Amino acid sequence: MSFRPYCKSGSDRILYREGQKLYLRAALWIWALSVAASRILLSAHWVNDVIASTAIGLATALIVDCTALYSRILGAGLQ
Repeated sequence: MSFRPYCKSGSDRILYREGQKLYLRAALWIWALSVAASRILLSAHWVNDVIASTAIGLATALIVDCTALYSRILGAGLQ
């Protein structure tokens, strides 16, 4: 038995799905920033380590956010 919220019309359903995608995108970015921050805290011996760790975390988040894989995996459960 799956949870399906009550929606009055099709447009409400679309808005609900778009809102869920925004929450998933926000969760992805929070995760990526926390990974970048933890890498900074755990390996911040040199300035280039901090810059590289931050770049790796943000690049990973950007790649995942912009690919069709993101839409297919996270969007599949919202249809």
